[in-house]
Amino acid sequence: MSARHAIDAAAASVIRVTVDGADLVLKADKGIADAIVADFKRHKPEILGLLRAGKVEINRPVAVPIEPDYIELEERKALAAGRVPEVYLDGWAALQLKRPVAVTENLWRQAIEDADSFFLGCVGLPRGRIRLAA
Repeated sequence: MSARHAIDAAAASVIRVTVDGADLVLKADKGIADAIVADFKRHKPEILGLLRAGKVEINRPVAVPIEPDYIELEERKALAAGRVPEVYLDGWAALQLKRPVAVTENLWRQAIEDADSFFLGCVGLPRGRIRLAA
């Protein structure tokens, strides 16, 4: 089994993995299978390298996220009306309010920016990007 297979097995078993210095810390609500522990021991240097380089994300929850608040969802839809085709409004608003569970923060934000550019092109509005610094 490879390091990536060990990581996939941990994610499938809802095991949270963190790095603490030179240690890997595995946590689960239920027990952790001996085979998973053995695989993590066997591939520890490679797993540490992947985690530190940000090439994998293990701490993603498997459970379905809580649905966004109805009022927030309607507000997002109202803000997007005229920019986003009607058929996509619900999905667009939901995407902005809640990051999908298996997606990193950076990838989620990039997807929102890309979709926004795409929708602006669909409705014929000029494309542009303005970044307001905090």
